[in-house]
Amino acid sequence: MKEQDIRHLEQRLLQERDRVQRSLRRLDDVARIATEDDGELTQYRQHPADDGTDSDEQEKGLMLLAREGRLLTRIDAVLLRLYKEPEQYGQCERCGNSIGFDRLDIVPWARFCLDCKTAEEAS
Repeated sequence: MKEQDIRHLEQRLLQERDRVQRSLRRLDDVARIATEDDGELTQYRQHPADDGTDSDEQEKGLMLLAREGRLLTRIDAVLLRLYKEPEQYGQCERCGNSIGFDRLDIVPWARFCLDCKTAEEAS
């Protein structure tokens, strides 16, 4: 891969890392507010169905936090690989073939080539 392509992908990774960090902060703020305040204006207990809806929303928020956290971990691991072993970046971790610039431009944290990723998802 050309040096120019690697620098472009590094910038994509850093942009995605910033986006994920902003998303994590937003989701964390929303989750914190949801657990601190139930939004009720009176002291009457809300309907049990509303409790269920609130719980469902909190669960979705925590699930999104976990997903974004895993993505941040992947991006950091790929950045570390890019900085420590630049010749290995863009190589499939399973078969060793090139992942391809077009795929990396879309998913710069990709660890597998398209064939290996397809096989993994099929199994």
